[in-house]
Amino acid sequence: MGNLDCCMSEEHLPVTNERLEWAVRKMDPKEVQACLEAGLDVNMPIDRQGHTIMDIFVVEHQHMLKKCQTNRGRPEDQTRLFCEMQESAAQVLRQLRGAGAVMSAQSAALRRGV
Repeated sequence: MGNLDCCMSEEHLPVTNERLEWAVRKMDPKEVQACLEAGLDVNMPIDRQGHTIMDIFVVEHQHMLKKCQTNRGRPEDQTRLFCEMQESAAQVLRQLRGAGAVMSAQSAALRRGV
């Protein structure tokens, strides 16, 4: 009975901080915008350590850059993929900053992997 979410399209799912976190991890500007328009607080802690969504953005952006460096393929395809990923990340960053997002005081620990 509790598995209804798997049958619903994303636009019908409730707008939650978890949904915003997922959108930032996927660098999905459209979904991030939908969450922000619903009024989510971008500086609300997402875990018990007090990390914010901006901390997640930083970590995911680092992962994205590492992934671009390790992917194999034609240089033209790799360059195109890198540019597309960077554009998505830049859009998400502009949206988050436009909503007043800031990094937490705990962000240094998050970057170290703690």
